[in-house]
Amino acid sequence: MEIHAPERHVQSLPEIALHLAIVTIGILIALGLEQTVEWYRHRELAAEARETILNEIRSNRQELSSEMPRFARHHSNAVQVLDFMTDMLDRGKSDRHGFQLTISQARLRNTSWSTAQTVGALSFMPYAELEKYASIYRRQDDFLLAQNRTEDAVVGAYSVFAARNVFEKLSHAELEAERGRLMATLSALTLEMQIADGLIRSYDALLSGKPAQSAAAPSKQK
Repeated sequence: MEIHAPERHVQSLPEIALHLAIVTIGILIALGLEQTVEWYRHRELAAEARETILNEIRSNRQELSSEMPRFARHHSNAVQVLDFMTDMLDRGKSDRHGFQLTISQARLRNTSWSTAQTVGALSFMPYAELEKYASIYRRQDDFLLAQNRTEDAVVGAYSVFAARNVFEKLSHAELEAERGRLMATLSALTLEMQIADGLIRSYDALLSGKPAQSAAAPSKQK
């Protein structure tokens, strides 16, 4: 913005007032245009961040949904191994064979959310909308924490398999310890699946614009 002096010498107060009014109006117009440009730029930044965040949430929802059947298989496999250990403790032998302890992980991302925070795009979004995104990513962090705990539990339970190939040679104390680790693994897997199910419902609620539905409580039989 440039301000030019009058072309001739100002000689009266009305001329001074007129010149000041013209300058003031010019400054206000320039500031208004600058603020309009800034508003538009902020609006575009928020819109771009919103689109990338929603795309990331859709991708995470698809990834987690595809892993749910695998989580169920991991749980079933752990139950079979636990049954084997129980047979060994109770009878010293088992008719169960061919079992395995397995695990997989859902790769959920938060790159778009973190980037929007870094560039300041979140400050240009409505608070209510921002809180919805923040809640989703908090739930996602809870799931990732549960998933890591499950991995630690499975690795701990698997250690006895790596050390011994002949399970019949395991001592009673080793079998008891392993059964305890397997029970911890099953608890971790169950909690992980419950959190994953809730997270999927939260994803769906946000993407559809509807409130998340909590799981129905089991009815009591009279």
